[in-house]
Amino acid sequence: MKTICLAILMLTIAAGRCAAQVYAMTEAFVPSTSVAPSTLELRNEATVIGREVKLKSVCRWNDGDARTFAPVAELVIAKIDPANPFRGISIDQVKDTLTAAGINVGRVRFTGALHCTITRSDAEVSGASGLEKWEDAKQDVSAKPQAAVEAAPTTAPVAEGKTLREILTEDLAQHLGFPVDSIQLQFNPQDEKLVSLTDSAFKFQIIPQRVRNLGTVQWDVNMSGAGGARKAVIGAYARAWQDQIVTTRALAYKQLLTDADVVEKRALVDRLPDDALLTRPQIVGQQAARELHPGTVVTSHSLEAVPLVKAGQLVTITLTRDSMQVTTVARAIEAGTYGQTIRVKSEATKDLFDVTLTGPQTAKMD
Repeated sequence: MKTICLAILMLTIAAGRCAAQVYAMTEAFVPSTSVAPSTLELRNEATVIGREVKLKSVCRWNDGDARTFAPVAELVIAKIDPANPFRGISIDQVKDTLTAAGINVGRVRFTGALHCTITRSDAEVSGASGLEKWEDAKQDVSAKPQAAVEAAPTTAPVAEGKTLREILTEDLAQHLGFPVDSIQLQFNPQDEKLVSLTDSAFKFQIIPQRVRNLGTVQWDVNMSGAGGARKAVIGAYARAWQDQIVTTRALAYKQLLTDADVVEKRALVDRLPDDALLTRPQIVGQQAARELHPGTVVTSHSLEAVPLVKAGQLVTITLTRDSMQVTTVARAIEAGTYGQTIRVKSEATKDLFDVTLTGPQTAKMD
């Protein structure tokens, strides 16, 4: 009996040791759930070709972080006026642009300079004026307003003609009704040399093929110059900066929106909105047409106008003629919102006439 108990005890101890070893091995090989942040380095100085200052022109990253930054490498951080080929870019501008483009900057570790001085490749950094402009751009943008830098006179030569890139950007902006500076075009790598050609050396005939929306766009381009003529199909991926009004908190159906319920946001979008976007004055004072969650972009279908008068209610009506003003009361035949024309019925004469609503149960008659 003692022998059996001793054997059982030994087996229990051995099993415990094996379990401890397995647990230790398991603990040793559990992968970490934390993901290291991507690193983005801002250069001290950069030289760009043309007007566009892209992320890849002013920032560097290693191959391990290419998955994060390669999709936004062509993102335009700023644009340089040909008449003023120097500009300063701050790290805060880079952060703001990345945030608006949908990058979580909380997962990005920023290194390098706090300020990058940008020079166009065709700039003339010589003479007192040119050097002074370059030094102005080199100063921290927080210490010297950018507007003051851009307004400085320059003796640098101004590039003649427009590039095909600029021509196609203008064409897309015209078709979509966007400001030219809001359009971001990322061309296919094989077309980069073509879109760098200028209309001072070549003649371009643009035939839009797919320009009805953002996203994938395409043109047929006939070009001719001293070397002859050729045709090309040029494609690109289009995005645009858009000013949006988004909700700051959850809003219930029929709840009135106040100024504190919404905030302006700049976002980079790759598709036109299905509904018309609204401005803050068009939103405040209206009511939610459905339940709105925090961060919802407010469009025309998100809201409905607040009725200023309901059918059967009395309406105070003002009629102005020259310096005379007459006020009367009538009963509304139908409901209406601000600016709408509704029919009302005089309580005294029983006549029907049209009035324009100007406020809660108030209206004017022309």
